[in-house]
Amino acid sequence: MFRERIKFKLKSKFELTVTDHATIRIMNPTFGDPLDINVPMSKTLVGVSQVFLEVGDTMQYKKKKAFSGIGFILAIFMFGIALFITMEYYHIFTTKKKV
Repeated sequence: MFRERIKFKLKSKFELTVTDHATIRIMNPTFGDPLDINVPMSKTLVGVSQVFLEVGDTMQYKKKKAFSGIGFILAIFMFGIALFITMEYYHIFTTKKKV
């Protein structure tokens, strides 16, 4: 029996608001209080968060692999061998024998 799997994505809107203020000193007299201006600042950003879902027999989150397991390990191993050979040649050609 063939069952069709449906893929869709859920989008949820979010809003991020950051507020702060800056104090600007206009005048600082010797006698008396300084003259300051408080400037309020605010920035609001709107974004969309997306989640990809696959629906079949049960609803589940579909995870994608970041790396191919054996390929990543093989790449690290080859890098280690190249680094080892490079360091050995560096050691051989930079070491001076004491006579």
